[in-house]
Amino acid sequence: MVRGAAILGSLLIIFAIAPVASASAGQSVTDLAITQAASVGHAKVGEVVTFTSVAVNNGPDAVTDSLDVHPAQASSLEVVGVVCDRGISSDGPFCQYGPVGAGEQRTTVYTAMVLAAGSKTASLTVCATRETTDFQDPDPANNCAATSVKVIGRKKA
Repeated sequence: MVRGAAILGSLLIIFAIAPVASASAGQSVTDLAITQAASVGHAKVGEVVTFTSVAVNNGPDAVTDSLDVHPAQASSLEVVGVVCDRGISSDGPFCQYGPVGAGEQRTTVYTAMVLAAGSKTASLTVCATRETTDFQDPDPANNCAATSVKVIGRKKA
């Protein structure tokens, strides 16, 4: 704590300044980001589309717990498969990668079947998250990515 006194004209000012605790004191800063692309721009009902998602830790700190990549929403799609980067075994429709250094990335590949012909588009939204909530992400808006394909009818039997 800083204490002091000052004389301003004939006015004596006594002050004490206490340090302000930072809301992010002790928290790591990891800027997670994810991009995604579909294998095709158009698909028919019953066809399988591949979505490749790339999550990156833009730092400046490492993810010391676990980087998780998971589907947040599927519209007119059913996720039928997931392949995790680096030989990690998927535990459901998500990949749990463990620690990821600043600047490192992980690739997750989803396969999804197009379900409804009534929809004009089918889309998959995936997100990159951490196991802990005790960190600061300077740009949380880039933690999820959505990719759509145009539905163009039914697959021939």
